[in-house]
Amino acid sequence: MRTLIVSADRTLASGHPQNLGDAFLTDALSERLRRAGHETVIADFGQAGRLDSTEQRARVSGVRALADLVRQVDAVVVGGGTLLADDQPTRPFAGLPRLMAVTGLIARTSRTPLAVFGVGADPVTRRRARLALRSGLDAARVWTRDPDSAGRAAGYSKAPVEVAADVSLFAAPELAELAAPADRRRGAVVALNAKHSPQVTLAHVQALEERFGEVVFVSMDQGDDSDAGALAPEVRDRLTTEPGDHGWRRAAGIMADREVVVASRMHAMYLGTMLSTPVLAVGGATKVGAFTTEFGTRTEPAFDRAVRTAIAAPADAGAASTTAAALVAATARLDAAFEEMTSWVRRTA
Repeated sequence: MRTLIVSADRTLASGHPQNLGDAFLTDALSERLRRAGHETVIADFGQAGRLDSTEQRARVSGVRALADLVRQVDAVVVGGGTLLADDQPTRPFAGLPRLMAVTGLIARTSRTPLAVFGVGADPVTRRRARLALRSGLDAARVWTRDPDSAGRAAGYSKAPVEVAADVSLFAAPELAELAAPADRRRGAVVALNAKHSPQVTLAHVQALEERFGEVVFVSMDQGDDSDAGALAPEVRDRLTTEPGDHGWRRAAGIMADREVVVASRMHAMYLGTMLSTPVLAVGGATKVGAFTTEFGTRTEPAFDRAVRTAIAAPADAGAASTTAAALVAATARLDAAFEEMTSWVRRTA
């Protein structure tokens, strides 16, 4: 069965992903579908061919190109990531609502089964965006990554919405093999979004260095408005930065032997969790709250508080055990939902 994957993953002109989290989860979903016997292709609305991925991508220049691609496959899987959201509220019809509406319309008119799998749903108040999302899910089966997202998605879908988990968890076995033992861990990773990056000061970096050694900033967004680009110049000069031009496996390799990951980027949290690296979450974004609730992750509202907590209160064995148990449960839920989703796709195609 030939299956098209549609997500927010995009390739920059450099050939590397704009967002490492989107690349991570998209690759993980494609790899899992291939193991289940699917021939996968990923729709890439970016600027160049991907250099650092094992998964097949097809560059898509617009709606007509996407429609042509859908006609060449047996099924479409949209996922994962926070795709049910109003990410460009100042524009009438753009961003994720447009992506979902157009993909849903093409799938319906071509009578191609559409599964929306492992996605997050943020609160959406704008009527136009809600209508676009409802149009996109009109004929789809939907599995979200968490119960709160399922509740929100139920307002868009005619069919019952099921709960899976974040599709990046398909990579858990691969990442577990990379994780360094506790006695070989040193250093800290900071992975903040562009909203939180300006909060980092030289004093924060110095305090983390004194406690952990080397501090590496991993820019999960590598585009024009990158996370590293939002750092103060003097902080960026002091930190060891990974600002771009690499794939998600590079980020995983950096986190694999660290003592802590301090992050407001959710998929940096997922990487850290699957690598058994203690994670400290920053901020109150909806998806971050869902993550910390599920995995028992410590969280602070601002980076300053997070630095103090990381230095004063390293993760204990009880917290690590709770996180490990939650990871096992989420992975099992994802596997069960995947079997249900792929069975539905085969019956419907």
